[in-house]
Amino acid sequence: MRHALVAVVSCVLLLVAASPARAQDGEASPSMIPVVVGVAGVAFLGLGVFFSLQASGAEDDAMSATEHAMALEHADSARSATNTANLLYLFGASLLAIGVGWFSIELTDAEDANETALSIGPGSLALHGTFDAL
Repeated sequence: MRHALVAVVSCVLLLVAASPARAQDGEASPSMIPVVVGVAGVAFLGLGVFFSLQASGAEDDAMSATEHAMALEHADSARSATNTANLLYLFGASLLAIGVGWFSIELTDAEDANETALSIGPGSLALHGTFDAL
């Protein structure tokens, strides 16, 4: 699992380093980094499914084992694969949620780039945004 995590992090870092800059014509375009994070989340969810299937097979082997020592070995293997699957599900779902949230923020920011907003806070009043030339 450690090697898979290192591979995914390395791929994300390479894509971040190689990603093109924002659009040249002044329009903000969404970044591809959130998509990469979401796809990495889906990949980890897929690994979780793989380990769940491994755990199910090991549990079946433990139930059908005729010797007690073999049953314990298969049960330990099933427990380990289940723990690994649960961690992968948690990590994958987290990455997917982060990627989707980040991408939606990127889309919102790209759409609202030419709008203005008035922010009122305790003891402050602020005007944010861009103004089009008349």
